[in-house]
Amino acid sequence: MNTYKVTEDWLIFHQFILDNLKYVNMKEIGFMYRENQIIIRSEDENILDIIRKQYSLTPCEQPSNFLDKDRAWAYWGNNRLFYIKL
Repeated sequence: MNTYKVTEDWLIFHQFILDNLKYVNMKEIGFMYRENQIIIRSEDENILDIIRKQYSLTPCEQPSNFLDKDRAWAYWGNNRLFYIKL
């Protein structure tokens, strides 16, 4: 599974996704976000290429939402792509 981070206001990024990924299977991508930190997980390079046209995707590890002091992460898309511990 490929994991990337993007730094952007979630509302702006969310609108980009709605405008540009409306024809893709949203089961193939997941978003973990808070404020301007966005983590993206997907194996579908076609979806990631669409995002790359507008945003620089930096490879990263998924943050530990269990150990993180500020657990205010929200999810959109397929959250099953993330390791979620509540």
